[in-house]
Amino acid sequence: MAEKVLLEVKNVSKSFGGETDHPTVVLDDINFSIKSGEIVSILGRSGSGKSTLMRLISGLIAPDKGEVRFKGDLVTEPVNEMTMVFQSFALFSWLTIIENVYLGLEAAGKLSLAEMEAKAKRILEIMGLKGYEDFYPRQLSGGMKQRVGFARALVMNPEILLMDEAFSALDVLTAQKLQSDLLDLWIEGTISPHSILMISHNIEESVLLSDRIVILASNPGHIVADIKVDLPHPRDRLDSKFRKLVDDIYIILTSSFKLGLDVKKEDVSCPYRREKLPKAHINRLLSFIDEIVTRSHGEVANLSEIGEDLSLKIDDLMPVTDSLMLLKFVDVDGNNISLTPAGKIFAAGDDARKIRVFAEHVVQHVPIIAEIRRHLNEARKAAIHSHKFLAHFKKKYGNTDGQEYFDNTVNWAMFGGMFIYDEDGGLFRLT
Repeated sequence: MAEKVLLEVKNVSKSFGGETDHPTVVLDDINFSIKSGEIVSILGRSGSGKSTLMRLISGLIAPDKGEVRFKGDLVTEPVNEMTMVFQSFALFSWLTIIENVYLGLEAAGKLSLAEMEAKAKRILEIMGLKGYEDFYPRQLSGGMKQRVGFARALVMNPEILLMDEAFSALDVLTAQKLQSDLLDLWIEGTISPHSILMISHNIEESVLLSDRIVILASNPGHIVADIKVDLPHPRDRLDSKFRKLVDDIYIILTSSFKLGLDVKKEDVSCPYRREKLPKAHINRLLSFIDEIVTRSHGEVANLSEIGEDLSLKIDDLMPVTDSLMLLKFVDVDGNNISLTPAGKIFAAGDDARKIRVFAEHVVQHVPIIAEIRRHLNEARKAAIHSHKFLAHFKKKYGNTDGQEYFDNTVNWAMFGGMFIYDEDGGLFRLT
């Protein structure tokens, strides 16, 4: 007998206008479903629309196109049978632990205080928090706070448990312990959800827990793979099949970026093409190149091993890889990463040589920095104001993201000696 489909996402697209003249498409034509008995991960780098998709599924926002259905019914608002565990602990500091847990039950107004306390005590015991009912959040560790978050979601007896990067705020060992405990409770049938949908930017975490992994690429967010994880539980992180699947996912993630490096023909005349630099600070680029040199011995290094050994999540690892690919300092072939001839020259150079090589590649591959430098060279005065460029970023990407992309552009340019930036006066000056 086929498993029952609990959740369907059909042709869903979502855009946000922000401060731009033209809406930014965040998600484009998303289609997948979740059956009863499945744990499904949504995996993707920052900017792929993972959190937006979770908000759509939970009924907090509506799609521009398409629909979300839970057990056949259209989702237009939050559904009682779907509860969420957040990345932040989101506990009320003035409430005790047991009060935080039965808050949802209290809002529903269907149970007496005694009944709510009994249910809350039971789920706290299941989550390993017996005896902490009268504590306050400030008295608990991070891992214990997140267990309270799980207890608060599970006490509602949801059919689908939604997890929005629920382990990302925890240290590695605490996260692994909570993942293991949650999985054991799920397999034993001790907790109520029929299905679990989790957002993640940790590849190992997704492979460890999930029956399926839906991979999103960016700009706009779209599905590039829906992978079945056909490995029995308990899963061994060192098992060859486990490692092979982790490597395959790295290949998909890096390949999806390489496909997006080619500038579309209609964008060729635009001086700001490829302006949205990956958010990677120069110091991280330098240390990552050192890691490649150390591990490759002049040949190739394993990208997933570097990421795992340095405890880098997708949102940390991929911007660095993207940046080095954009600058033509590395080649990525599947899960193998190696320095290009230019990358080897850069890596072997002293500080002055590094700056010269970096500047040459920035001029070739980051047009907006070259454009700022051109304006400076053509100006009849020693400085130009940055407001034009900052306003462009903010108009296109919104205040917060626009400022971040502007700051990253300045960081790269100043390392390459292209110009200096007087932050107090908001002025670009030639060095």
